[in-house]
Amino acid sequence: MEVLDLQPSCTFSVTDTAGLTWTSRGGVSGRNDGTTGYNRDQLQEFWAYSTGKLSSDTITESISGCAGVYGGEYNGLQAFGVTGANFNNPFDPNTSLPGLRSGGSTVPSVTISTSNTNDMIIGVVQYSNGALSQGTGFTAIISVGGASSEYLLASSTVTNYAVGFGNYAPQYWESIADAIQA
Repeated sequence: MEVLDLQPSCTFSVTDTAGLTWTSRGGVSGRNDGTTGYNRDQLQEFWAYSTGKLSSDTITESISGCAGVYGGEYNGLQAFGVTGANFNNPFDPNTSLPGLRSGGSTVPSVTISTSNTNDMIIGVVQYSNGALSQGTGFTAIISVGGASSEYLLASSTVTNYAVGFGNYAPQYWESIADAIQA
């Protein structure tokens, strides 16, 4: 994730010490400040799979093309592992996935539909400030700085399902929701 950039877009990349191949799954930007004319906050989803259990893997995210007159980018990374996913095709094939949305309201939310039962639905949000709570039925993965992530183990397919977070005051946000299939 990246905030307060002064350029039209950032180029994200992910590497790790295990030598995994990282692939971009989707991205969303938001919060046009009206001064630069650019959407200043950006969130990107990457994924990789491993044939074995990882131990002491260091994951590094970097961005380029964002720095402005003040120098430097304000970027961050959330990483988590999932076991038991379909190794050859880890994501639910529904065309609504990944769900991408940005806004400036009190309830960050993105709508998705799934094609399989027993998917793991994951939501990630980057927000400008304030504390967020998990959406109904979701379990927190991590909440740090201006970002939170959550998951839900679905027992059936979902249609136009809101993957959201709770908040108390209007703020800018970007959100990605996706579904991993077993």
